[in-house]
Amino acid sequence: MIQALIAVVLPALFWERLQVAPGSVRMGKIERATAGRSVFRDEALLCRRHDALVAALGEESARKLLLRAPLLLTHDLESTLAAKLEQLTQLFPGTDLRTLLLRAPTLLQLNATTTLIPRLTALQEDLQLGSLAGASQVVVRAPTLLQLSDVKPRLQALQDAIPALSAADAAALASRCPSLLGYSR
Repeated sequence: MIQALIAVVLPALFWERLQVAPGSVRMGKIERATAGRSVFRDEALLCRRHDALVAALGEESARKLLLRAPLLLTHDLESTLAAKLEQLTQLFPGTDLRTLLLRAPTLLQLNATTTLIPRLTALQEDLQLGSLAGASQVVVRAPTLLQLSDVKPRLQALQDAIPALSAADAAALASRCPSLLGYSR
């Protein structure tokens, strides 16, 4: 009985530390997103992962990231965060990572070698950009593009919506206004 009470109370204290009121709409969303995941019953683990984010990004950025993407806490941030941030720094040189991650916190959940680089390369090819740096600049303006596994159908939808666009024109338009690729039919 006491163990069950501790399992419920301690994580609630963790979320209160992040200024999430018990019983609030936000807490309800967090509870639904994290239901059934044992990591969310271990306050010590949650605190270690939160502390890793705070050390790397600052208190307020860490809080915002976790409120937007609580499932980040399912990742081993204590041992992988520094490497992920370094990889993101290399992929997006000169970019404020805090801003980038606040716009697309799930980038921390994607593997750079198997997911981010192939998607950047595909984006470079699909948008007919000259270099990977060009694709990185597009992603900085619309970081959620990296959550899409394939932008070709979205480019085609853009062409279909504006029949006068050639493939090159659609690619140029999407590179100037990448948020257009976020829409689906």
